[in-house]
Amino acid sequence: LLVADETNPSWVPRWITVRRPFLYIYENEKDTLERRIINLKVTQVEYSADDNEIFGTHKSDTSDTKAPESGKLSMIFSLTYADRKIFMKTGPNSSKNEIHEWLYAIDPLMAGEIK
Repeated sequence: LLVADETNPSWVPRWITVRRPFLYIYENEKDTLERRIINLKVTQVEYSADDNEIFGTHKSDTSDTKAPESGKLSMIFSLTYADRKIFMKTGPNSSKNEIHEWLYAIDPLMAGEIK
């Protein structure tokens, strides 16, 4: 996944794993040190077909965040926890179902609502 947040607004590729109740962020697939650990029990997941609704005022560079065409899923979601908000998006060569698979791994109930 590509990751951005308030401290690093540029999209950066990161290796993500979900082992409930935690989400682990690594620099790459071979990294053995978790760069960030997020407790999903206390995290709010936001997803909308309108990417600008997700970004709000948190991300200044929205040049590549136009709302998707009608019928297409947005490829961006956010996680809010402990006064921090991070944004995640699937890569440009991702399948249509990849965003749903990530949302299901992070928040199965939410993923069921958008399918």
